[in-house]
Amino acid sequence: MTKQLLLAGAAAVFATAASAVSQIPADGTIENYALSAIDMSGLHGGVQGRTGERTMLSESGFEGSFDMMRVDAYLGYDLVRWLTVYGFVGVADVKSDDFFIEGDTKVAYGAGLWAALIDDDQLDIMATFSRFRLNFGAEYAYTDSNELAAKEAEAFLTFELLNDMFLVHEMYPSSIGLFAGPVFSWMKFDDYEQDSDDRWGLTVGLEFTFSRRVYLNGGVDIFPDDAVVYGAAGVRF
Repeated sequence: MTKQLLLAGAAAVFATAASAVSQIPADGTIENYALSAIDMSGLHGGVQGRTGERTMLSESGFEGSFDMMRVDAYLGYDLVRWLTVYGFVGVADVKSDDFFIEGDTKVAYGAGLWAALIDDDQLDIMATFSRFRLNFGAEYAYTDSNELAAKEAEAFLTFELLNDMFLVHEMYPSSIGLFAGPVFSWMKFDDYEQDSDDRWGLTVGLEFTFSRRVYLNGGVDIFPDDAVVYGAAGVRF
């Protein structure tokens, strides 16, 4: 039942996306697509973190939970206005009472990318929102501790509705976004792997931008058996 709800949620998100994209002019212009997305030029960096519980299977088929946490600092570079690549280094901790694995905080590192596939202000379906965006992201992380080696890969595709505030005071956000979409997560901890039915989920969250330079975002990845909370704060140089 949970899996059907997740699939229904993802379908609803993309039904909304399809409705919004239908507002793009039919003359074939692409001026509001990737190469003319919001200005993402230059370097930017920040901190990000995630924590949650994931269900894993041992080689013998025994099912148990892992508690995981990762906090890292990242540095990104915009190859073009709509595409960012980044690397990160931080600390991670993975433990499991079910598998009698104690926590062992070690260095974690990895790389990823973000892409604004569509960023358009022709959003007539809802007067509350100024524009919409279709985002894609992927990330790979690795941690090698005394207890086990942890490998993680994640990818998402989200539809985001944004409201540009146009407020003068820098304490207030210049933009607020609400996003949702499907997420894929693959994890392997030495001899422990995920159940294939627990790799697809739904991610939902909020994004705040201040003066086009400082940004905050956070959300939750919801899987059939688990949930992971995440957040990030960054600044563009």
